[in-house]
Amino acid sequence: MASPNEFVIAAAGSGKTTLLLDEALADRAKRVLITTYTRENLREIQTRLWQAAGTEPHQVTTMSWFEFLLREGVKPYQAYKTNILSIRSINFQVRRGNVPALRYARKDDFHQYYTDAGLNLYQDVVSDLVCALDQASGGKIVARLANCYDAIFIDEIQDLAGPDLDLLIRLMDSDLRVLGVGDPRQSVYVTNTANRNRQHRRAAIMGWIETQVKRGRLTTQALSDSYRCNQVICDFADALYPDMPATTSKNGETPADMGAHLVNIDHLEAYRATHAPQELRWDKRSKWASNTALNMGEVKGMSFDRVLIHPTGTITASIEKGADLAPATRAKYYVAVTRARHSVGIVTEKSTTKSQLTFWKPPTAS
Repeated sequence: MASPNEFVIAAAGSGKTTLLLDEALADRAKRVLITTYTRENLREIQTRLWQAAGTEPHQVTTMSWFEFLLREGVKPYQAYKTNILSIRSINFQVRRGNVPALRYARKDDFHQYYTDAGLNLYQDVVSDLVCALDQASGGKIVARLANCYDAIFIDEIQDLAGPDLDLLIRLMDSDLRVLGVGDPRQSVYVTNTANRNRQHRRAAIMGWIETQVKRGRLTTQALSDSYRCNQVICDFADALYPDMPATTSKNGETPADMGAHLVNIDHLEAYRATHAPQELRWDKRSKWASNTALNMGEVKGMSFDRVLIHPTGTITASIEKGADLAPATRAKYYVAVTRARHSVGIVTEKSTTKSQLTFWKPPTAS
């Protein structure tokens, strides 16, 4: 019998959030919890859920991933590890692994290991504690979730890391249906930097997913059609992750200067005047970026007709020499490229390059 659990691996612009909401509302008698990591994505889901649901009643609940962990996991069952009502909230400012004095704390010293002086849980141990409380209670956390909900849907599944993956296994082994949607290529964020499962962070979560498929815990589906990017942009973005499924463009528009180009700084103003692109930078230190530029790591979910990317030195080296990119850099670069419907310009100070990308020329240039 096939597992009811499914992870949908979706290319940028393929409509993964629409799929998730359609699934959640398909049977309005079903009790569905939708959760996601970032507050921005949660707000987008809530807005689109309100639009899609209309006036017909439904039983869909939404909350952020850490709200889910604290509200549904830690607080009802904390007495199995500490005093009831002792845990206040979550400390998102301090990563436990970054504090030398905490690195070697033992789990049996509860407050030294899990909480700060204000009895707030460190971000990296919240899901670890949920698993520990579920174990100590004889599975009561997961059993309660299965009584409260028929299914748990997780958007941006690639953001989950560390002990979050252990909790996913507990959920998938229960009576709940678990549906995850996401794109490992867009792993700009991670919920957890604990050493646990560190080999499966970011795009490497695909290895963990494949293992769960082999163990019969879930099935996978690929959404490989992009309704945003044209085919040239799809191919350029796919080259950053050659082991992932290729993307097929469903964007049938054919404006001038489609695709991906290098833009020499001598032509920067002309490019801006011709295309009015949304400029994307790594951060505010980018030398040539305009004051309306957005950071690459903050534009997930957005779409623009044209983007102009101000690359870092490592991204420039990747374009010109095929140099490798760190996982976080590769993910942000992929996100930046796939925001565009029609064209991607990449700023360079060079007039010649070994890159296969062509240089953009102003309309009046010969």
